[in-house]
Amino acid sequence: MPFKIRRATKKDIPFLLACEDGPNTSHVHGDTAEIHAHNLQNSDCIYLIAEDIQSHPLGFVLLVHTDAIRTELRRMIIATPNQGVGKAFLLQVIEETFKTQTEIIWLDVYEENTRAMHVYRALGFEETYREPSPKDPRKTLVYMALEQTDQQRPLFKKPQ
Repeated sequence: MPFKIRRATKKDIPFLLACEDGPNTSHVHGDTAEIHAHNLQNSDCIYLIAEDIQSHPLGFVLLVHTDAIRTELRRMIIATPNQGVGKAFLLQVIEETFKTQTEIIWLDVYEENTRAMHVYRALGFEETYREPSPKDPRKTLVYMALEQTDQQRPLFKKPQ
């Protein structure tokens, strides 16, 4: 499915909330409208929206610059999965993020979210460590990172 990417605005907050409250988000900790509004004003937070060619939103990504060279992929939600958008969207986000000062993109994912972990591994993310979730110690968080080490070689495996 063809799509384009744009920066989110305050007008997108209802869409962000709807995505976070959707049927496929059991592994996501959502935010309130107030937190999203605050984050949209924070220069370290970048919300990107994937839209179809009619400008209908398909999903979003929240990136957070955690220091000079690291960016956290804090949240990615596709409103209607299995439409061929998620991996392609993430691939474009990674490419654009590595055009900045970012050298490492990292994330955490629940161990039982095997589908997401499969996608991240296919794009070159590697597991760095595991720990109990601070929000639910019965669950395990898997931390993964993708490092840009050499501009001349591929940054990650291309999706198949």
